[in-house]
Amino acid sequence: MSAEDWMSINVKKRKYHLKEPEEPMPEPPEDLHQLVRESDRMRERATGPGRSVTYEEWADFAQDIKARLGKANILTTLDLRPEEGKIRDEKVRALGKHR
Repeated sequence: MSAEDWMSINVKKRKYHLKEPEEPMPEPPEDLHQLVRESDRMRERATGPGRSVTYEEWADFAQDIKARLGKANILTTLDLRPEEGKIRDEKVRALGKHR
């Protein structure tokens, strides 16, 4: 069974219209650093011996990632999942809310 998975590619665009030198790039929010660590742990659980991540855990984690990235203004620009995967994820989330 497949679940939504996240990858973020970020590009800083130079502001050519500014006459002053650009300010240094700010550090990402601490929550994004924490998200990296949590993602690494989840991936290790999913691919390691025993593979102990359920579909529901992975789907819930993907939605948590989506929300946390959104708080940092990192938004979905392309969703490559097949339509049936999107529908299935919505059903799983709906069931989880009723538990």
